[in-house]
Amino acid sequence: MYGAYVLPKSQWQAAADSMKKDFMDNYGSKLKRFLSNPENAEAYIFLQDYNLNNIPHTPENRQKYQKYQDIVNKGLNQ
Repeated sequence: MYGAYVLPKSQWQAAADSMKKDFMDNYGSKLKRFLSNPENAEAYIFLQDYNLNNIPHTPENRQKYQKYQDIVNKGLNQ
């Protein structure tokens, strides 16, 4: 099922370029712009640390998590 179609080697570069462009247009460039704002970067890193249990799950941090979640959602959905 997964090997039903094999891309000829001569088309590998074009396919890779197309995938890279698609990634950058839909995710990479948006994330780069978002993280260039220090407040957004702080919120993004806090959410990662909280989700990975690197930050204690206290009531204060839960409030901060909600605030930063809103910042990240707003920033990445623009």
